[in-house]
Amino acid sequence: MKKDYLMKRISTDKQGVKKQLRQLKRKESTRNKPTVMGKNIKSAIDVYYSRKSKDLTEHNVKSLLQADKSSASLDSHIYEKIMTHSRGRMAKDNPIVQETDNDTAFTEEDFELFQEGYTGTR
Repeated sequence: MKKDYLMKRISTDKQGVKKQLRQLKRKESTRNKPTVMGKNIKSAIDVYYSRKSKDLTEHNVKSLLQADKSSASLDSHIYEKIMTHSRGRMAKDNPIVQETDNDTAFTEEDFELFQEGYTGTR
């Protein structure tokens, strides 16, 4: 419908129709822009208070206390499970595994006997 309205305002020449449509659309868009006349102007103080950040300290403290109470009821294995699932994939996020001495079935004497039988010397 809007295009029909614009087509009526174009000349009867068949050349330059797209250009004329573009020009008319540009003019129409500037006409329909809102002006200051119909707006309610807010005071600078109202704008300042609406944008001012709120102090959420009390809310944060309450939520931390509530989380502390709920975490006391968690079992340790559930806590460990949650922590392993939420851990990142980077090397810094993985826990450090301490190496333990692996006890072998062979003693030093067994190794010496093997060396003696293998090389012929001790």
